[in-house]
Amino acid sequence: LDYKLTSAQWGRGTPFGYCNTTSMNNVFHIAFLIPILLVHASAQSINITITEEPSSPATLGASTAYALTCTAGPNPINVTWITPPAGTVGAQTTSGSTSSRTLTLPSTVQLSNAGLYVCNASANGVTRTISYAFNVSVSATLNVISMPQPLGSQLQVSCSVSVGFSTDKPLLFMWAGPNGSVPFSGRISANNASSGSQIGGTYIYTSTLTFSTLSSQDNNTIYQCLLGTMYTPYFTMYSSPTSVGSTSSATIVVNALVLTPTISSGTCQQGVLQLNCTADRPLSVVPPLMLSWYRSSVGSGTFSPLDSGVPGINVSSTPSGSNTNTLSVSGSSLSGSYVYQCMALVTVPGDVTVVANVTTGVVSFSISGVVSRLGLQYYGQLSRIVWEAPVVNCNMVSYYTVAMTTYSGGTLIEMGTTTDQNYTLTKNYTAGVPYNVTVWALFGTVAGGNTSQTIFTQELAPSSPLSVKTTSMNGSTILVSWNPLSPVEARGFVRYYLVTWTPSKARGSPG
Repeated sequence: LDYKLTSAQWGRGTPFGYCNTTSMNNVFHIAFLIPILLVHASAQSINITITEEPSSPATLGASTAYALTCTAGPNPINVTWITPPAGTVGAQTTSGSTSSRTLTLPSTVQLSNAGLYVCNASANGVTRTISYAFNVSVSATLNVISMPQPLGSQLQVSCSVSVGFSTDKPLLFMWAGPNGSVPFSGRISANNASSGSQIGGTYIYTSTLTFSTLSSQDNNTIYQCLLGTMYTPYFTMYSSPTSVGSTSSATIVVNALVLTPTISSGTCQQGVLQLNCTADRPLSVVPPLMLSWYRSSVGSGTFSPLDSGVPGINVSSTPSGSNTNTLSVSGSSLSGSYVYQCMALVTVPGDVTVVANVTTGVVSFSISGVVSRLGLQYYGQLSRIVWEAPVVNCNMVSYYTVAMTTYSGGTLIEMGTTTDQNYTLTKNYTAGVPYNVTVWALFGTVAGGNTSQTIFTQELAPSSPLSVKTTSMNGSTILVSWNPLSPVEARGFVRYYLVTWTPSKARGSPG
């Protein structure tokens, strides 16, 4: 008996599924019709699907545990996952006429999660296979930076993305040239995989497109930077490029403009610093010019933009036709030592922003100025501490702090503040007893250096010197020495010591 089976009698899988037979039109010579038909009926009825939970797209770094469930039937049937790229395979479960096996991916979405997941369903010697592509996207903005360079020089264009976590595999970048071409030939090259570098809590991944020698054909050409996350042998970046996140493009401007900004120290009067930035524009056709200011603490290397929205900062607008922009800094914004940076930008035809050479200048304002000529002044029945203001570059003193302590032990007696250059004592102080007074200036919330001095609110007669000793130097000279009085013994400021002598016996007298 001959029985012909056509392809219509075989179950079809998903776009990724297939039957393990190689012929779609087979002739079976059946000797025992009933057993053969039973086997074929079992194979014909296998159904297999893969579902993903949750169904939302997987974003790199998200704290979401995705699960892939492979379901097949009718039972009895064996469901298995074939070496998945990541995750934990659970036990097979049965519900009604179907069986399932769930693959749970790691709780944090990483690049290693992306790939092709394959599931098999077997019954009565027949196997159905289905595959599922799990993609991981990156929710971030690509940043493309390029600097114009003259013809014949090297140019590097960087494409970077910043995220708040580290990836377990390199991020993949792709560069597309004019008309979608891949610009890797001869003098143009690129590094496509980036393992990232950490700066604080941020991870920066960068790809660089390098022109070994710029030519006129590069002028005003556009290159796109794409970011992909495909990590399986079933996909390649260029045959199936997948761009996730944002797509950035860079326009290469060759020999468009050369600016040389310079910073002059300007003036610093009455607590206001002014810096001037001037840029040369050598082109006969001068496009609009913009000068921007940045600042970094000395030694940090991280520059932050300065604009008029920052307290104490005022940036003037660059007038039309002018080459100079003025930065004014005052108040608490002056506190510290900074490097100021001026950047010149210009927009050339085609709305292309050209960043000029960057000039930096160190402008230091150290808050170490101290008061001078610290002392005590009697004002009627009152005693007050007086001093001269510190000499500090451009900074204005907000107020002074005065502290009175005991001479021995430094116990605080009183403390106060004043905006004047004197402070009236409010406590009762003992005559002839030394005290220490300390004064320091404050510039906003930043304290300058302090000045200390020992004072007496009222002076008394000192005690006698101790340990007076005489030494005969020669027949006509005697050296008189003693230990100086301490402030406690002096009971005031010792201005001088008086030495007197009288002969104990007249020369030549008897005895």
